[in-house]
Amino acid sequence: MASSPSGALDKSRPEKTFALVLGGGGLVGLAYHAGVLCAFEDANVATESADLIVGTSAGSVIGAYLRNGWTPADLASQTGAASFLRSAVDKGEPAALDEGLAQVISPASTSALGIARRALGSAYVLSRSALHFPVPQVPGRLARAFPAGMLSMEAGRQRLEKDLPPEWPLRPLRLTAYDITRGRRVVMGGPGVSDIELDLPSAVRASCAVPGVFPPVRSGSHVLADGGVTSTTNLDLAAGYQVVLCVAPMASAPGSPPGLAARLARTWASRSVALEAARLRRSGSEVLLIRPTAAEVSTQGTNLMRHSGLDLVAECAYDATVARLASERFRRVVDILAA
Repeated sequence: MASSPSGALDKSRPEKTFALVLGGGGLVGLAYHAGVLCAFEDANVATESADLIVGTSAGSVIGAYLRNGWTPADLASQTGAASFLRSAVDKGEPAALDEGLAQVISPASTSALGIARRALGSAYVLSRSALHFPVPQVPGRLARAFPAGMLSMEAGRQRLEKDLPPEWPLRPLRLTAYDITRGRRVVMGGPGVSDIELDLPSAVRASCAVPGVFPPVRSGSHVLADGGVTSTTNLDLAAGYQVVLCVAPMASAPGSPPGLAARLARTWASRSVALEAARLRRSGSEVLLIRPTAAEVSTQGTNLMRHSGLDLVAECAYDATVARLASERFRRVVDILAA
């Protein structure tokens, strides 16, 4: 939806007003999303009620839970950020919870032979994810002999199936994955959205299946890996929406560059989300990008799959987002979304 020449937002198409785009970032990304969304919740923006939610990798987890009635405060407690939640968000003492989403990863094999076989299978998936062109599907016997994925998602599968229904939500939710057989991105959203027939928990696992790290998810002839292979946010899927809020944990804020090593590690994510945002802005969308500052990048560290320190990640994300919301540009848009 286009903006008027004066910059005032056009509210003539309320059904396509607000799109929420949630990028990848591992367990650290889950905590980052929780902190950011808690700040928006405190600003009276109901991110779970966005007209469209797009989720990639860690963002697919957050998006699926939001669409099934979870609040940002719920998500903060589930991503290991309960102490942050108690101190920074006035929601009262959170209820006792299970191990949480940050405790669902374990080695897929512990034997030397099993590790070697998985290393070969994982190397194949990793190479297919890097080379974007179609290839014949690996025969089932060979795929079973050399399974991909050094880490198991079995506990994660059980947790997702416990928390989420198999049915897709009625309100638009788009989760991304990468089909290593066809060499292209796929967008999942339930019946009629694509030819991928996966229930919601399986679609989340597919979007989170980091090549070489977790096993890919199969659906018929499709072999699906992490949606971040082609873009860490897939921001283009929000085209046509008046306001687009994009949370990109793997990028970095341009006005607050991190150290050289971190900047190099985040170059691709930062450039791709900036280019995708520029395209949406040229089409008339108001795009708000939430990217970690240098201080937040330092807090996140280099291991995005770690279990420790997630409270601090969420707290820093909350504080930085509150500061952004005080700016005139963010305030103007937030006032519309909170109305």
